[in-house]
Amino acid sequence: MGCPKGIISDVISEPLFGNYGRLIFPTDSGYFSGDTLGTLKLTWYSNIDPEKTVEIANYMKNHAAKGEAIFYDIYTDEEKEDDLTKPGAVVMQYTGHSDHTENDPPTYVCVGENGGIAGWRAMENRLEHLAASGIPTEFHKYPGLGHGFGLGTGTAAEGWIEDAVSFWETQTKY
Repeated sequence: MGCPKGIISDVISEPLFGNYGRLIFPTDSGYFSGDTLGTLKLTWYSNIDPEKTVEIANYMKNHAAKGEAIFYDIYTDEEKEDDLTKPGAVVMQYTGHSDHTENDPPTYVCVGENGGIAGWRAMENRLEHLAASGIPTEFHKYPGLGHGFGLGTGTAAEGWIEDAVSFWETQTKY
């Protein structure tokens, strides 16, 4: 079982993924290029590990083949209305978003030092303002990385996901 050829269109249309296969890659095909997982290039990401990409696709397919859920529609129909509750925490990568209020949720940010699309200084400045308002924040700037380091495998950002989960868990404890 697996994706031996790693053809992106086959992964997207894999019957085991149901209607969610289309969400594995950007829904606008203008944001990625390449025909296979090994040649995949994403417009905003500079560090794609082809072996890890294939590993993840195979992991999802193998678990789906066992009947295990790999995609979760986590919101009820009622929760999909406009009247939403405030999130417990925000995990943010790469944004030039500078607006903030004292009502913003706790915010975790990670960014590559060389990301030319959304500068790290704008993100750091935003978090400084949030922290001054008493909002918990955590900021990580990774040296030598450009915009879009994905999982961070083999880079200075490796482990960022675990850090973000730890921040989120700390903020959402009751």
